[in-house]
Amino acid sequence: MDPEVPPATARLTVRDVLRLELVAQWDAEVVACPERLERPVRWLHVAEAPDVAVMLTGGEMVLTTGLLLAGDERAQVEYVESMRRADAAAVVLGLGRAFRTTPEAMRRTAERCGVPLIVLHRPAPFARLTEEVHARLVHGRFAALDLSERMRSSLTALNLSGVPLQRLLDEIAGYSGGPVVVANLAHRVLATAGERGALDDLLRDWERISRQVAGLLAPGRTGARADDGPRQARAGWETHGPPDSDGDGDNDGDGPVTVGPDGWVVARLEARGRQWGQLALFGHPGPADAGRLLAQRAAEALAVHRLLTDRPGAADGRAHCWEDQAAEALLTELASGTARPEQLLPRVRAAGLPVDRRRFVPVVFRPRRAGESGAVRESVERALANDRPEAGGRPRTGGRRTTPEGPAGLAARIGPDATAVLLSIPCGRDVDSEVSRFAERVHERLGALGVEATAGAGFSCPVLDEVRRSFLEAVHVADAALAAPPTGPVARLRDVRLRGLVRLLRDEPELQAFIERELGPLLGRPELLDVLRSYLRTGCNKSLAAQEHHISRPALYRRLRTIEVLLGTELADLEQFTSLYVALLAHDAQRGAGS
Repeated sequence: MDPEVPPATARLTVRDVLRLELVAQWDAEVVACPERLERPVRWLHVAEAPDVAVMLTGGEMVLTTGLLLAGDERAQVEYVESMRRADAAAVVLGLGRAFRTTPEAMRRTAERCGVPLIVLHRPAPFARLTEEVHARLVHGRFAALDLSERMRSSLTALNLSGVPLQRLLDEIAGYSGGPVVVANLAHRVLATAGERGALDDLLRDWERISRQVAGLLAPGRTGARADDGPRQARAGWETHGPPDSDGDGDNDGDGPVTVGPDGWVVARLEARGRQWGQLALFGHPGPADAGRLLAQRAAEALAVHRLLTDRPGAADGRAHCWEDQAAEALLTELASGTARPEQLLPRVRAAGLPVDRRRFVPVVFRPRRAGESGAVRESVERALANDRPEAGGRPRTGGRRTTPEGPAGLAARIGPDATAVLLSIPCGRDVDSEVSRFAERVHERLGALGVEATAGAGFSCPVLDEVRRSFLEAVHVADAALAAPPTGPVARLRDVRLRGLVRLLRDEPELQAFIERELGPLLGRPELLDVLRSYLRTGCNKSLAAQEHHISRPALYRRLRTIEVLLGTELADLEQFTSLYVALLAHDAQRGAGS
């Protein structure tokens, strides 16, 4: 195969045919409409009859010597006009038998009708060209069928094995050869795959690119708009329904696919007959037909994956949908610091969170009873969506609220029972007041459900690079606040005091050794440990401690004396009392008391 010709596909253009080594031997010259050589060639047809157009169905490249047209300019004009009406891809005229030079009447008519006219200056056996092109077309269709089946088999196997969305997208990116982006109808990026540098470039300009992606699939879209940019306006866009790439006679795709310049391919993502998002392949290096097929098969696989994963099945009965997964993945990366600082800003912006002139505050909510994490998550999302019309909020779109003039947030589940929110607060607002108001809205909704939760906030971050440390602080504060709930709607680091410090250090081996030294003899006697906890918590009030355990004061005295003997300490000594109190707080922190 000629290295200058694209690999065999189900589609060849007039230019592809002219680039064949066989055609080069015949000294081909384009004498009319050289700008239309990208027209697709569906078949080659050799004919000398003047009325051959009635046998054409469109897309044919017609080969003729013009024997029946020589000497009759009117017939030449009518011949070319009939080619236009039949939507022929091009006309190839072999010089030598009927014409020694290009017939001017045919050339002028071809220019006027927009039909490429190519003349061959050397004798050309048309049968050899027909055989070569038809072999490529047939082989290309088999190659397209093979690609379709390989993709369908591979993606179906991944779906059946229960892989996460990211693994499925990585496979699609491997087939497409460029970045892949899945976005919902609110233009929020749900998942990406491909080379990280290329993805970062896309996400930095995602606000503009997402509008173009959405516009390409808009009803009635037939070409490039003036404001789509010079490359789009220059090349135009082709919008197609699902191609019959299988050759099985039916269109079994999920929806229209749009192919644009620079390897852009965009497909609708639908579920149960309604569009919910778009799949965009960027920089696809192959021909348009291959890009359409890739997008069609990818859209099918993503539709199946969404049906398999967007259904109730979590412990709390909530569906863990793609929007949830996208927010969870982003917040996890922000909290863990796995993403480089230069990647954070475009990714957060593409996720729909305002980032310009904003301060960021992580807030973590934990339910006080097991099994209520779903109610907490739903209440947080409703507080973010803010259903009140006067607040300018939107309906829920994956746990975020887009209110340009006010606070916004991105929410996700972290761990088995906690819900985290990254609040984006405009500069100039009182950050503490905004965080408290948001927490109050969440608690109001939880109260209506009979659910209690604690909230812990991190420090205010002027840049995203600091969010990781603030997230760790918010998790720590929410954890510590479970044992001693704050008086306000949300706890800060200053509210958890000694209990917070102990919980922060609870995994240190030195603290474990300290617990063993101070409480060792009581660790195997939980009833005495509970008495000591009540005595210390009530401020050494023996009457209250006795009431808590439903025993008499003399009985409490005997148990306290037993504790002093076992520990070799005196509870009346302030320093020893303080040491026992810290050890008990550390022990409870390690045991997860109160959670």
